[in-house]
Amino acid sequence: MSKKDGGPAFPLVYEWNNPQEEAFNQQALNWRASVSAQPVLAVQKGMSLRDYFAAKAMQSIIVNPQAYSSVRDNLSMAVKAYQMADAMLTVRNVE
Repeated sequence: MSKKDGGPAFPLVYEWNNPQEEAFNQQALNWRASVSAQPVLAVQKGMSLRDYFAAKAMQSIIVNPQAYSSVRDNLSMAVKAYQMADAMLTVRNVE
């Protein structure tokens, strides 16, 4: 993901050999322990901030279609949502 897309919206970094973390699969912990005792950080970048903004913008288009006369089908709805997301990123990067 690049700066153009706003980067990750919900990045998650976690340690694979942390037994206190409930989200870890015991098989993965056992495999990791058999390979090395060193902790390994895993990163999940998730969706981009641009995608997140577009999803939020699409919600407003769906609930208020009268405000968006140019939206006639799903493709034009998606295009409009990403145009709105790009505008939000532009304003965000100016400040």
